[in-house]
Order: sequence, then C-alpha cells, then structure tokens
Amino acid sequence: VEPEIAGPCPTPAIGLRAIATGRPAVAVTGSHIPFDRNGVKFFTARGEITKADESAITACDARDLLIGGEALTEAVDRWRMALAQPSGETLAAY
Repeated sequence: VEPEIAGPCPTPAIGLRAIATGRPAVAVTGSHIPFDRNGVKFFTARGEITKADESAITACDARDLLIGGEALTEAVDRWRMALAQPSGETLAAY
C-alpha cells in the first residue's frame, strides 16, 4: 500500500478523504492547543473510528507497526518535530 501524504490540512478533511477513497487514514494533528494535546487520529474507510476500533488500536504495540519500513512511533515523532518548527516549511517531504 502506497500512503498518500496530504500535507497540512484540517483534520476533518482526512476523514472525508478516507470516505471518498474507501481507504482508512491516519492524521497527525497539531494546532494552537498545547503540544501535549496533539496526537494521532485514525479513520476507517467509513469515517471516524468506533470505541471498539479505538480499543483494538490502543491494545497494539505501536513499536511493531511500520510505515514505509519506519516504526510508527518514529514517524509520529518526526512529524511532531516538524509541526513544532516555526520555520513555515512545507511538510510534504515527510
């Protein structure tokens, strides 16, 4: 599966894209709220995840998940660092 990188966009747009393409999605969030409240949001091909989906996800060990050969935790940390930079550079390279 080849991921589609949306770049900076509103979180709801990721959910709508998941529904439109019939593919699950993950959004790495960052906004004006304190950094420790930002995170990762998951969507199924039908939209927002259910509580059952959430339980299954939180039961996973993210260190075992890979995105393009990179551990999910490392990918998320890299995105968080990029989002925290005030440089205004595009995130498309990530």
